[in-house]
Amino acid sequence: CPTSDSELFPGGEDEVVYREGLFSGYRAKTKTPPRYEFGYGLSYSRFEYSDMTVEKLGDNRVSVSFDVKNIGNMDAAEVVQVYVRDVKSSVPRPLKELKGYDKVYLKKGETKRIGISLDRDAFAFYDINTRSFIVEEGEFEILAGASSEDLPLKQTITL
Repeated sequence: CPTSDSELFPGGEDEVVYREGLFSGYRAKTKTPPRYEFGYGLSYSRFEYSDMTVEKLGDNRVSVSFDVKNIGNMDAAEVVQVYVRDVKSSVPRPLKELKGYDKVYLKKGETKRIGISLDRDAFAFYDINTRSFIVEEGEFEILAGASSEDLPLKQTITL
């Protein structure tokens, strides 16, 4: 846990110092992996992800689609997650950021095509110099899967 650092916790009398900023939860840059990653254990079945397509729709808007198949022994729901990673940012950013998700119900053996739209906000960060959200030109990785660590699908786009 990043806050267990003696400099940060407990912090003082009746207060906890919060210094992680953007790097809390699944975004943390820590050497100790979490026991259960963000999104772990949200289903009672197993799922297979495949056939990802990423299509630019215009100015900093992207459509992400992929297939999810229930390969387990029972009907179940899966929470699919889409993350964005800025490959080369001019400011410190998390390694990946959750930018879209959906819950899909699949019968045993059933496959569905999932579509998730990412708008400008999925790629932007707040620039303190311009006092506005900006999207830097460059490469972004789009990752999809069942949890923050189980992301079998990946494609790179250039904005």
